[in-house]
Amino acid sequence: MSGCPGPVDGFGVVRNALGAVDCHVQLYSEAGYRALTGPQSFFPAALTGLLTIYVAVLGYRLMFGIGQSRLSDAPVIALKIGVILSLALNWTTFQTLVFDLSLKAPLEVARLVAAPAVHSGAALVADPVAGLQVAYDQLGLDATGLAKLAGPDPQAVKGGPAAAAEGLWKAQGALFMSTAGLLAIATIAVGVLAAVGPLFIALFLFESTRGVFAGWVRATLAAALAPMVCWISTTVLLVVLEPSLVSLARSREAGVADTDAATLASALIFIFAFAQTALSVAVGVVAGGFRLPAPRPARGAIPAAGSPQGAVPAPTPSRADRLALQLQRNALQTRSAVTVGVMGADRAGGVATAAAAPGGGARLGADYRRDAFLDRFRSSDRSPR
Repeated sequence: MSGCPGPVDGFGVVRNALGAVDCHVQLYSEAGYRALTGPQSFFPAALTGLLTIYVAVLGYRLMFGIGQSRLSDAPVIALKIGVILSLALNWTTFQTLVFDLSLKAPLEVARLVAAPAVHSGAALVADPVAGLQVAYDQLGLDATGLAKLAGPDPQAVKGGPAAAAEGLWKAQGALFMSTAGLLAIATIAVGVLAAVGPLFIALFLFESTRGVFAGWVRATLAAALAPMVCWISTTVLLVVLEPSLVSLARSREAGVADTDAATLASALIFIFAFAQTALSVAVGVVAGGFRLPAPRPARGAIPAAGSPQGAVPAPTPSRADRLALQLQRNALQTRSAVTVGVMGADRAGGVATAAAAPGGGARLGADYRRDAFLDRFRSSDRSPR
């Protein structure tokens, strides 16, 4: 099964490699997706089982008020289930929203960013893929011409044309791997991650497995952003490298060894190759910053002091929660009133028992009256003046 053409004579290594990788990745990504989600696969049945478990658990929690789910979340939950089913079982939707967005959108952004370089007048950047192929071929021709000028027994350690030729050979390989090679690697990564995408999309259902889904999104995002930065830096490289290639071509036609231009071209290519590596690492760091929203705190829960969410106010309880809280408060008040009444009755019974005890006179201190001073004050106040 292969609907992609083979290598085309005269296209060169760069164009044939990029064309073959792009065609085969698109073909086999779609085929792998359809095989994974087809009727002969285990995935549709497994997804149906996961959805059944999810709906059952969700209904149980809504019925008994357990966890964070609320009845008002039902439309959002239904939308989430619909999106998961659409992306996990429909290639047309998945291709538009995931595959094409990851594979084509970054290159369109790169073309827009590199538009000023294209309009700068440099011939190689008018068509970057063709310009990259021309630069690759010119480096090989210049290295061959310098090797011929070095003599029958060239030694690179002595410098001169032999060292310049060896530098151009190495620069030619570095140019291919840091531009077309990196683009091909990123395209293959996007294709493989897209083919297995339904597995990770289904894991978004449950909170305990959403971290795996987030990791898949980060990997896909990194693989999608890598071609963007690679395309931009390749366009800049072609603009910077073009004068050196023109000088080398003129020297080759004149039969003169221009070692300075050769050394400069090699150095520029190696510099941009290291820049491509650094940009690839930076893209990975940027993609690693993707985070899913934090789960909503449980209803009525108050964050602990000193925690990162300590400043977040507790959510407003629902009507059912308020009713349950009021019933609990009423029950506690009734229980407290009954307890106080029982204790009062016990105290009254104890006093009566002590008074009716045989042989018992007045209790110690019973003849003491605390308000004696007030009685004398009132009697003096009523006496005639």
